[in-house]
Amino acid sequence: MIGSIKRRLLNKGAYVISYFRLRNILRGIDSGSLVIDCGANIGDITALFLGRGAQVICFEPDPMAFSALQKRFGDNPRIRLINSA
Repeated sequence: MIGSIKRRLLNKGAYVISYFRLRNILRGIDSGSLVIDCGANIGDITALFLGRGAQVICFEPDPMAFSALQKRFGDNPRIRLINSA
């Protein structure tokens, strides 16, 4: 349980940092964009790309994070999930 809480906190911290670094890039992403998300983790940043209409290819080697990606986006036709690094 402690490991799960620690993982969630680290994920949220990484999300905030990534969002501020990516916000200018996000403005240029639209339905004609293809984004490759290397190290997609559980897909918080992936969701931002999808929300802008982009096609997304996600790479995630961690089995737990990849499982979360599959549950979250497995039915979305604009995303390809790859369990590899």
